[in-house]
Amino acid sequence: MTPEQSPHVTQHDFTVYFRWVIKSDTHPTCITVNWKDMEDSELDQYSKSDIARIADVINVVAAKANQPWVILQKLGERAHAESDFEDNPGLPYAETALAYSFVEDKKNPGAVVLGVRLSGASDEWPLAFKDVSSIEKQVWCEIAEQCTHHLAKAHMLDVALSCGAIRGRDVAKEIAELYLTVAQDVNIEIYYRGGCLRRCWSIARSYGLHTLEAQARSASYQMAQLLFKLLEIPTGILLQPFEITTVNPRYGEFSDPSRQEVRDLLKQIRFRSATNVSTLEGVSELLVRVASTDSERGEARRSLIESYLALGESAKGMIASSYFEEAARKANKYGFTDLRDRAVQLLQAVPHEELGMQTLPIELRLPCYAIDATLDHYRHSRDALSALDIWLAGASPTGSYESNVAFAKERMDGSILAAVTRTTFDGNMPTRTSTGVESAVVDATERQELINVGLNGQTLTHELKAIKHQHHVVSPEEIAAHLVQTYRCDSKLALALGHAIVSFWDERYTDAGRAAFPLVEAGARGVLRLLGDPLYRIQTGNAGGHFPSLEKYAEKLEQHNFDIDWLRCIRNPVAKWRNALAHGHRLELADYEAAVLLHTAALLVILTSNNSSEKDKEEIDMSLRDPIHWAANQAKLVQKWEKVWMPVWEHKINTTDLKDS
Repeated sequence: MTPEQSPHVTQHDFTVYFRWVIKSDTHPTCITVNWKDMEDSELDQYSKSDIARIADVINVVAAKANQPWVILQKLGERAHAESDFEDNPGLPYAETALAYSFVEDKKNPGAVVLGVRLSGASDEWPLAFKDVSSIEKQVWCEIAEQCTHHLAKAHMLDVALSCGAIRGRDVAKEIAELYLTVAQDVNIEIYYRGGCLRRCWSIARSYGLHTLEAQARSASYQMAQLLFKLLEIPTGILLQPFEITTVNPRYGEFSDPSRQEVRDLLKQIRFRSATNVSTLEGVSELLVRVASTDSERGEARRSLIESYLALGESAKGMIASSYFEEAARKANKYGFTDLRDRAVQLLQAVPHEELGMQTLPIELRLPCYAIDATLDHYRHSRDALSALDIWLAGASPTGSYESNVAFAKERMDGSILAAVTRTTFDGNMPTRTSTGVESAVVDATERQELINVGLNGQTLTHELKAIKHQHHVVSPEEIAAHLVQTYRCDSKLALALGHAIVSFWDERYTDAGRAAFPLVEAGARGVLRLLGDPLYRIQTGNAGGHFPSLEKYAEKLEQHNFDIDWLRCIRNPVAKWRNALAHGHRLELADYEAAVLLHTAALLVILTSNNSSEKDKEEIDMSLRDPIHWAANQAKLVQKWEKVWMPVWEHKINTTDLKDS
């Protein structure tokens, strides 16, 4: 397709139209550039015959069309075949009018309005009614007046009414009656006929046309009965008539159809569509809308949940699991504890081997030279304690949060994973379901963090083991004394950390990791206490007083601008590992996991304060914003260009003097 320019020039003013010549399987994109608004008289001078020609063509093609969009397509075909018609200056206006569609009226359940439905976020075509020129609106009115076919006239008059070019109860009644006529035309596409009934009903309610409102309701119920007799009807078509039959009449009784007649027909649809989730969801929503009591609303929701349970019991593996999970979610939402418990029991009973999951192992092995290279900055450590200072001054095992997010966005750009629903499982139990681009980036970021944890955890493990082999193993008491002296931290927490590190050196990795978990919480709590944060939850009723969860501590630390990289490490993976062990989902920890936990716990422990040496607010703030830099300064380490920390005395050696000697 190539844009063709069709200028129409008057003696004084001119308008240039740019149109796309189309085939029947495409839609036009029209751009109208108004260099200067024309006077109404000028429009009349040149356009009367043009408008009459357009109306005549519309009436002819409407007889063979089943909705306005088809009229639009046929106009394009006619313009492509007849150059004089293509040059008609009113044609772009007619095409624009025919491009408007029924859209949901978000303010009024069941109602529809004319609006822009198929355009993208930018360069909308057709324009919103408020942006349409007065001349174009006048053309619409004149074309509508000359349309005789009920399909075309209903649409064109509605366009004029919707844009505000015509007003009044009489014209609204005429349009509603025309839509009622269109809905009874068997040559019209069935979904559009349903839309016409909804539009007739919408206009009637807006203008107080009670008879027409009732007629539209009755006709919609008759259409619903007809559609029910047909097989393989899409949900959107099958349920459309109920959009207005389930709404209370604006005036008068709920009759023709009665409330009970609507409910009975919906229940028949529900029974017949027991395996169609989309239909079941739609029926449930409509039954809730038409219900007049809480009992009826409860029955509709219970029935939907029971349908999900039945679908799950007839399925296997992951499909069954997804049905049970949805049933549990809905039951919990609406307070049906019996159904929720049943759904959870069934969910738990799905055999893991039926889920069809495959294990795709990823080996996170680093070459020996790469790991050994990290030991370079330990070479001048004088003993195990000074080496631990260097070990403590390492970056977050999860890596840079900013870099992880950037990498995740790059990976998800155009990825199919961003377009599908994703469910995370722990064993055979679903833990999280997400969809959309933003959540895909979040998921990808967390995966990258875990990959980094695997790699950096190996390095931390190797370094701890190297410290043991290079120096004699020190006692927990010696470690604690060193930490208190160097970092002025809490002595009890320092001693517990010392025991945990020694457990690691004894190759009791699970014990070391388990010992680290309470130190993470205790360390975070100690830091927040220094800042004066109210943490303890007092007794409320029968619930005893207690300190909050680790996530609450993380939220408080975030409010105090705690280093985001370390905050991410606390949330992923530390908190997740803690929950898995606490609830018995995991029983052991690998050496690299224990090393990561010890590293995290150690950082939070040294940030606490010994009662005999309170840290001032400024120092605490600095330690939270950049904890590694603070720790390095306390241990009198200096940063090399590789951004690793080394003993400060190493840099006092004059290498020139050494050479001379």
